[in-house]
Amino acid sequence: MHQNSHELIDENLKDRFNAFISKVLTERYAERWHYLFDHKKWHKIKPWDAWEDNFTLTKKIERRDNVEKLQAHIMKNYGVSEVVFIGLGHNSPKVEKGLINNIIDMMKDNLEGLYITNDKNIFIIKNHDGDIMIIDSSHTQ
Repeated sequence: MHQNSHELIDENLKDRFNAFISKVLTERYAERWHYLFDHKKWHKIKPWDAWEDNFTLTKKIERRDNVEKLQAHIMKNYGVSEVVFIGLGHNSPKVEKGLINNIIDMMKDNLEGLYITNDKNIFIIKNHDGDIMIIDSSHTQ
């Protein structure tokens, strides 16, 4: 289901985005992402920051494989069944909810942003270069 406006963010999704910020991002990024998200300036959030060494407090698993391999890896190793995409950076502000089975199409349709999964510890970031990162916040680095 496509919801093409950040006005459609419900409290649950806002809580999940804020949980991502508090569990994953270092203070340097957390403050900025939180501010920009709350002030509807999603285009200024830079998903490519995730590739910086000081971006995260948690375990990063970088994947540059094709999306089909990524989907199989996520389903097998993490038990993720649902995702919510939040378009950031160069992507238009957008919220899209779907099943992990649809992530291939979701990634083809979206340039970059954050995928929040039904597993409260697993997050996926895609940047505009096509690089994809899985972040597992259940483990600290």
